[in-house]
Amino acid sequence: MKKLVLIVLIAVVSLPACKTAQKAVKNPQANVETAIPVMIKLLEAGSYKEFLSTFLVPETKEKFGGDEGMSELADKWGKSEKKDKLLNALKAAKDVTPVYNEDKTKATYKKEAIDNFKDLVFEKIDGLWYIAN
Repeated sequence: MKKLVLIVLIAVVSLPACKTAQKAVKNPQANVETAIPVMIKLLEAGSYKEFLSTFLVPETKEKFGGDEGMSELADKWGKSEKKDKLLNALKAAKDVTPVYNEDKTKATYKKEAIDNFKDLVFEKIDGLWYIAN
């Protein structure tokens, strides 16, 4: 009987710890609203290669040579005004609810809501969100 009580006690104590550990390792890119603050941080830190490698749609990333091509692209992109426009749009988007398509694989932040020159569109691929435009 003591063994059974001990086993139950261990199970009860371990279960919340497992759930906490699962929450701690959840990828912020799994949710568009939690991905945006990470994007902002990377851009503000000047981590353009990491930003592009992480948040560029995989198909587009491959067109630029995959991870190897990201260094050159990041150097060029980091010197352009596009990064500043995107950073400002992301900062505005973090306080706005996106419009999702029917199957919730695209999230659009309307240009009027984020004071941007165009809509900011994200696409969900294999459970992760990427910038689609």
